[in-house]
Amino acid sequence: SFTVYDHVEVFAQKLTTKYQSVLVFGRAKVIPATQEILLALIKKYVNMDIEKATKLIENEIMDTAIIEIEIDHLSGKISK
Repeated sequence: SFTVYDHVEVFAQKLTTKYQSVLVFGRAKVIPATQEILLALIKKYVNMDIEKATKLIENEIMDTAIIEIEIDHLSGKISK
């Protein structure tokens, strides 16, 4: 399983926390990092010049792992 939390606020005086979370159930596998995949991810999620992105990939590709999660089901929660 894989959990993501967002909008976390701790209220120490009330001993409580507000948050949003999603719990994902499925299978994960490591995908070999290639320049093509990393460039596609940068184009999708980052507003960056392609030349700069290519240089960044060249410097970081050996330290990069990509995890693919095949989702079976997921569950979300919002605390109030």
